[in-house]
Amino acid sequence: MAYEIKRSKRARLLRISVSPTGTVRLTVPRFVSLRTAEHFFYQKQAWLAKVLAKIGPVRPKLLVCALPPQIIHGYIENQVHLYVTQLGVAMPRIRLMKAKTRWGSCSLKTRKIAINEKLALAPAVVMKYVIAHEVAHLVYANHAKKFWVVVSSLCGDYKEQRAFLKTFNPHVSEG
Repeated sequence: MAYEIKRSKRARLLRISVSPTGTVRLTVPRFVSLRTAEHFFYQKQAWLAKVLAKIGPVRPKLLVCALPPQIIHGYIENQVHLYVTQLGVAMPRIRLMKAKTRWGSCSLKTRKIAINEKLALAPAVVMKYVIAHEVAHLVYANHAKKFWVVVSSLCGDYKEQRAFLKTFNPHVSEG
């Protein structure tokens, strides 16, 4: 099976990732030998075969015209303001991010929420869920039951939106 090896100074763990087009990448931390990395890769062949089977035939990349970042940021800011008002917490700073593996993040230390700009390609209710999820972290830093109660108070159908995100893949070609 063909795959790319990517050496990474930042990686701490061996990682196999599969792109929507079926490209397989093995990310190797700098302190791990290539021999160890290849052994890890071959141990994961059964799992990898299942993942590639789910992807199916390679699809061509789509070119999607998304909203300008200012409009996305404004929408997120309005939604965050609505949620923090409901919870009675201070307004955090907000930024858009271009992440490959995260839909959002919240830093309590810097009081900053980051939302993946590719969520603009998902239904609005899904983006609202991610925003609610990150705002709930301003109250509870973990994913304990109390955290999910807060998420539910902001986004009652959050379980449906979480399920959607597990299969959603904004397969977008930039350029």
